[in-house]
Amino acid sequence: GIILLQRELKCTRTFSNMSSPKYTTRMSIRELDTPKHKKTRDRFLLAWKLFKERDDTCKKSFHSIAEYHGMPFDKGDVGPEGWGGYCQHGNVLFPVWHRYYCHELEQGLKDAMLEYMKKCKGTENASEEDVCDIALHYWDESVPIDKDDTEDQKIEKLVPKLLTNEKVTITYPGTDGQEVTEQIMNPLTHFEVKAGISGNADSWYLKPKNYQTVRFPFSGIKNPPNQKDIADDHNDSISDLDHTETLQKNLVHTIADVGRHEADDTVIQLFKNCLDDDAQMYNKFSNTNSNPHNSMEQPHNDVHVACGGYTKFKIGKSFFDHTLF
Repeated sequence: GIILLQRELKCTRTFSNMSSPKYTTRMSIRELDTPKHKKTRDRFLLAWKLFKERDDTCKKSFHSIAEYHGMPFDKGDVGPEGWGGYCQHGNVLFPVWHRYYCHELEQGLKDAMLEYMKKCKGTENASEEDVCDIALHYWDESVPIDKDDTEDQKIEKLVPKLLTNEKVTITYPGTDGQEVTEQIMNPLTHFEVKAGISGNADSWYLKPKNYQTVRFPFSGIKNPPNQKDIADDHNDSISDLDHTETLQKNLVHTIADVGRHEADDTVIQLFKNCLDDDAQMYNKFSNTNSNPHNSMEQPHNDVHVACGGYTKFKIGKSFFDHTLF
């Protein structure tokens, strides 16, 4: 949701040596996934694929930048006396911190794509101008819903297929100069944490090597052992479900139908609330502690929970999911 507020960003930080000013235009994922924007879509997906494939130790890898969020924590890092991680929640820094976070992710995408373009065109022939179209396109969770829309129509409007399709077909320039068209695993659906996540023996955040992120209705809990057993039993119990459809319905439930809890506003209404007169002061607009019901932080939190994993368990490593910045 935070990216919704940033439609265009002039490329000044990384692209200071450009011969003429250029702009990075962010589109909604739904707009991006249309024939008109096929080339931009394909380059976006290729950039994500390359970004994710970078080694975990690379400072400009998806793994490294996603970890700015702060987790996993050690004992003493959380609670009233703990630092709580870099990610800001419940205070006035929530919008500005996440804006910077999204900006760094976008720069990481550009950097990964520029590295590839140098292989295609030669180091001396490739420049930042070749990747100015690479952007962190956004999921628009505020699409208007008609009261007579069926559940399938709501899913079509609210949950872009590009975020849930298992595979995608893209066309892009090969390193040999020839155009390549291939079907790949959709880089927007999951992330493999190659080195795993270490931590305290009783930590919720421990993950084995090659751990793959999951979304609702699955749980990704791998520790402590007793909670892993509960999570495994839950995952086994839903093996026959259509997992994509279950996720889509849960998102529609939160975004448009009822809200995260029965008594809450929907995500669409929460976006409207944060722009009401009562929230015109920045403090009230910015975070849930200053304004529990009408701040822009609340819809962000609700989509985290609706998308990020089975809600009986802690969300854990949700910042490794490409939809949850």
